[in-house]
Amino acid sequence: MFLYTSKLILSLLSAVTSSIKGVGSSD
Repeated sequence: MFLYTSKLILSLLSAVTSSIKGVGSSD
């Protein structure tokens, strides 16, 4: 269960990070 949760958090974090990077580069 913990492993699944940490994988979920990691994928959310990388999605947010790439989203921020995308916004920053297009701005």
